[in-house]
Amino acid sequence: MVSKRTLTRSREFLDSIIDSIREPLIALDQDLRVVTASRSFYDFFKVNPEETVGQLIYDLGNKQWDIPKLRELLETILPQKTTFDNYEVEHDFATIGRRIMLLNARPIQRVSGKERIILLTIEDITERKRAESVLRESDERYKALFDRSLDLVYLYDFEGRFIDANAAALNRLGYTKEDIRSLNFASLLSEDQLPLAFKTLQEIQETGIQKELVEFRLRHKNGSEVFVETKGSTIMSNGIPVALQSIARDITERKRVESVLNRSETKFRTLYDSTSDAVMLLDEKGFFDCNKATLKIFGCATREEFCTKHPADLSPPQQTCGTDSMVLANRMIATAIEKGGIQFEWIHKRNDTGKTFPADVLLTAMELDGKAVVQAVVRDITERKRYQENLEYFAVHDALTGLLNRHSLEEMLNRTIARAKRGVVSSLLCMDLDNFKDVNDTVGHAAGDEVLKTLSGLLKSELRTEDSVFRLGGDEFAVLLDGMDSRETLHAAERLRAVVEAYCFELDRRVFPLSLSIGLIEIDGTLAMGELLSQADAAMYRAKEQGKNRIVQSEKTGGIHPEGKGKTGKGADRGHSSMFPGRILGYSAIPRWWRSA
Repeated sequence: MVSKRTLTRSREFLDSIIDSIREPLIALDQDLRVVTASRSFYDFFKVNPEETVGQLIYDLGNKQWDIPKLRELLETILPQKTTFDNYEVEHDFATIGRRIMLLNARPIQRVSGKERIILLTIEDITERKRAESVLRESDERYKALFDRSLDLVYLYDFEGRFIDANAAALNRLGYTKEDIRSLNFASLLSEDQLPLAFKTLQEIQETGIQKELVEFRLRHKNGSEVFVETKGSTIMSNGIPVALQSIARDITERKRVESVLNRSETKFRTLYDSTSDAVMLLDEKGFFDCNKATLKIFGCATREEFCTKHPADLSPPQQTCGTDSMVLANRMIATAIEKGGIQFEWIHKRNDTGKTFPADVLLTAMELDGKAVVQAVVRDITERKRYQENLEYFAVHDALTGLLNRHSLEEMLNRTIARAKRGVVSSLLCMDLDNFKDVNDTVGHAAGDEVLKTLSGLLKSELRTEDSVFRLGGDEFAVLLDGMDSRETLHAAERLRAVVEAYCFELDRRVFPLSLSIGLIEIDGTLAMGELLSQADAAMYRAKEQGKNRIVQSEKTGGIHPEGKGKTGKGADRGHSSMFPGRILGYSAIPRWWRSA
């Protein structure tokens, strides 16, 4: 017979375990009433024990938990299967908003054996789902760069849990995509590396980018270590950080070379000449040895020729920071001797052609045959720089047309609004390509893509160099006319409308009558960015409703009557103006006074 004291201790022990669990957990009796809940449950769902314990689960939080999916799991699936795992439920809670959760349930017997308890754990995966959704919408060009990169690239959420990794990362670490998504970054690190990992993660979240390269030892699936050199940054969507990305270079071989070099002169020479990185040794007199890769990278015929050079001889006169290469090279060598080592980026120059290239340089102070020397390891990072530049380019440009994208428009609008508040008025056009669906439906999306590229060229050809064209997605475009008021903008908009109407879009021996519906708004600093876009978009849709192939000016902005006479009339009431012969321009459907130019 189990004593009451034993039962009390067991209950206290169970409560302690439940309260230590990180994810929200709730225990139900056989009637689905709450027996107990973890502290994390109360904190997450913003409830207290008094209004929770003893309540039917469906009545919790003013019946917020009366979820059809949950009823099905507890009343139908659980009795049949005894357990259920990772059931996804999406629900709106009054206290915490819309959440996506994974539910897991296990029935256990009470100590007396007469009654069972259901343990229900709840994992909030809302942010993970949100990050996954945004990433799925990323551009195909980015995906191609991601998949084809020779460097290890992995994406993770703000808690360090992996979302995705490219083929190079999966192959090098021995995991599948399914494996990696069940892990977090910390699980691949030894305990001594965790402080540096958390510090690096915090830096990326706070500043958006990791300033310095950081080395980690990642745990391969087979238990071995893979040395990598990483640099991370945030992934943005509409100005909001949604996930983190790191690019890692496998430096296992380099680390192996460095380790062996310190053991044996014989082994040193073998490995010294086998690595693809340029490795060289120098003392107070200058270079005295180098490997074969050094001769190839720097374009020298022999070791003897190379050893006559100073690092500054293999560099342009100045580095990108503006400092003289000779002065800066001597400073870096002195720092390596003083501190034991230093790593930095450098612009080098080939001896034979004079061509410059970016390099990653590692200087290490060491003792060789009883003499203090500095070992330099130089890696050509031209491809890595090109890859990073491509990533940066496609973050602000549309992959198909090469035009700036919506993110770029939002950033430029904020700057333009600030200038408008100082008196520099500009204008915004939102445009939709009329009848574009006919192209895709008739001759296919590839032909449609060619139309969009042709349209982009037409728009740019009719604008000034200071104006900017954006593709917002699909067949929607925008134009930011810098320093141009509504009167001048009407003329510019008409040029765009007319050139598209006049252009012969002939595809597969068919001519498609395409045109532009344009919404126009003046930027005078009185409206925020979101409202400007909304009003310009609304004007554009009014243009389509009024028959397409026309310009509608937002109610926010006044107009200029072509005859120079101040008046109102039926034309203004109907939202029409005959400013341009043979073309109707739509304005907001409210009367207004027209003023002369």
